Amino acid sequence: MAEQLNRIHGTELEYSMLVPIDGELQQLESRHVVNNIAGFMNQRPHHDGGNSNFFLANGARFYRDVGERYEYSTPEDDSFLGTVANEIAGDQIVHQALHYPVNLYGRKIKTVERLRINRRVIDDMGNSWGYHESYNTTIRPTIETDKLHLLVAHMATRNIFCGAGQLRLDGSYHIAQKARSLNITFSNGTQREKPLINTRNQPHAGVKDGHRFHLTSGDANMSPWSTRMKLATTSMIFRLMEHDVELSMVFLDQAYRVAVALSDHKNINSRIKLENGSSTAAEISLKLVKAAQDLSKQVTFPEEEQWALDEWERVCHDVIQDPKLLADRVDWATRLYLLNRAKEKKGYGWASPALQLLDNAYDEIGGDSIADKLRQTTWSNWMPSEELIASRIHTPPESTRAAARGYLIKHLAQTGLIRTVDWQSITTTNHTFNMYNPRNTKRPNISAYFRDMNVTEPTD
Repeated sequence: MAEQLNRIHGTELEYSMLVPIDGELQQLESRHVVNNIAGFMNQRPHHDGGNSNFFLANGARFYRDVGERYEYSTPEDDSFLGTVANEIAGDQIVHQALHYPVNLYGRKIKTVERLRINRRVIDDMGNSWGYHESYNTTIRPTIETDKLHLLVAHMATRNIFCGAGQLRLDGSYHIAQKARSLNITFSNGTQREKPLINTRNQPHAGVKDGHRFHLTSGDANMSPWSTRMKLATTSMIFRLMEHDVELSMVFLDQAYRVAVALSDHKNINSRIKLENGSSTAAEISLKLVKAAQDLSKQVTFPEEEQWALDEWERVCHDVIQDPKLLADRVDWATRLYLLNRAKEKKGYGWASPALQLLDNAYDEIGGDSIADKLRQTTWSNWMPSEELIASRIHTPPESTRAAARGYLIKHLAQTGLIRTVDWQSITTTNHTFNMYNPRNTKRPNISAYFRDMNVTEPTD
């Protein structure tokens, strides 16, 4: 059987910064932490493209995005467990940077007191942040909807096992956050229009090196199981599309409405109207599982996708039997379990401010967070090693072009020769290092470059 390559992918997350003011958590503007970040970045190899746009020696990008929000893009990886490590490493970098007490010139500065950094992608007022997934695939982003019917079905239903969950101010509970803001099925925009499927075609690769599918309607997960499953199952959907698998059980016209409706906890096992009959989200997902299982008998799936295929079937049956069975691994179910426990122990109402604070705390990073405790206990079986997480703070994955990018930034940043950096190239004063192929791990011969430039090569 033909063996399938591990899929190259990555994620991006805009962090919200919260501070308690008059008993409420309010958003902090990015200008309050610019000096902290400048001082932090001054201590490590990076390229500063201006306006807080940093490419790091670990292959990642850390920058100020639209709306003055700080965003971290993980380096390209071909391991879903590796991306869990990359995201947690990013959390640690962001947390340290925003709390750094020294500015660019070595002077001590004030840090923001009680700053709480949060991975939540929508706030209580409905304002949304970005969590994006990118997948390298032969499938071209397109609004020709008949070619994307499997992806539509998956994205409309996958929150039953990878939604992050959220308690709303009115006391209602939702299994997903970002889904509540969706208002269209297909669009190449992400700000006014909030699509289920983003069709922006921005490959960041050479013509022969595949397309980049950029998905913007998912949640940022705290659970390593949910993150791995979100990425692995979506990768398998692309495999189905790449092998021209078709199923007739999909809904195209109002798919985003299905995702919105399913976000409400009460609707998790409700029936969804299809072109022919009706089905629940878990039943639809099981049909996708069956299609992936059939394909896996014809081609060899990567090991991580084989693991996810078994987990995918198990979680769908658990949803049908009793959604409470998901509490050991699925974010929205774990969160709901913790909220229920606090409610019963303290006698809180669902709309109580105390439960709202606990709900917000679930998405926090750094310090002694809820997620940190769960990763050491309940979720420990699905976690990357502490050694891998620690290494990804400074070192890129070795299996993608991120290795070459990180290597060049590490060795060229201190020379002052770099002019521009993007995902597919680094330009110096007289040369461009091209990295169009995401799978090309070859490191450029910078020793020869330094000899040509008559510059002393930096040492590690």
